[in-house]
Amino acid sequence: MIPLPQTHPQLSVHNLGGDVFEFKVESWRVVGKDGRIKRGARWWSVVDLIVLIGLAWIWDERQRLLQSRYKALALAAVVVRYLHSKCNHVLWESILAFPSHGVQLEVHRGIPPTPLTPPLAISVSRRFVPLHSVMDIVINEGLRTWDFRYYLAVIRTTQAQDSLEDVQVEVGFENINPPFAVLSEVYHGLREVLFDEIEDSSTDR
Repeated sequence: MIPLPQTHPQLSVHNLGGDVFEFKVESWRVVGKDGRIKRGARWWSVVDLIVLIGLAWIWDERQRLLQSRYKALALAAVVVRYLHSKCNHVLWESILAFPSHGVQLEVHRGIPPTPLTPPLAISVSRRFVPLHSVMDIVINEGLRTWDFRYYLAVIRTTQAQDSLEDVQVEVGFENINPPFAVLSEVYHGLREVLFDEIEDSSTDR
């Protein structure tokens, strides 16, 4: 389901079975009145062009470079680092709501889509927050690179030393930073699934 198809189609909501829902935000957005798509993860950039030129020069000089073990290791390290950067783009982030159990925050990384291929997810990181430790789910405003932005946060408690409770904040969609309208839709959806709260989420900013 696409809750905001006209303005923010990068947000989708999926029923994974029963009462389990996934709120997924992909790393792209619609810009302009013509519906152009601006991707947060691009498969091609000026850096890639520079790297290809460098690789072409290295291929011509390969015999001389490979004569030195240190130069060969340095070359291998550069190639590995470049390939890792190409496979480590944030493709989408999700929040999974498990009624009576908790929420799970996920970041999916991989290779961005090309004109011929879809995105390829290679790795995923997950953070699970048990429902009994969830104090609240809020939309807050914070400073990021000299700009104020809204973010969705799960406020949780953890058991610290001396049996004291420590309060922590788990931020959702912290890499993509979706707009307020997307955060509001997810916020109301999470509260409806986890706490049976039904509110009007049509307010936009």
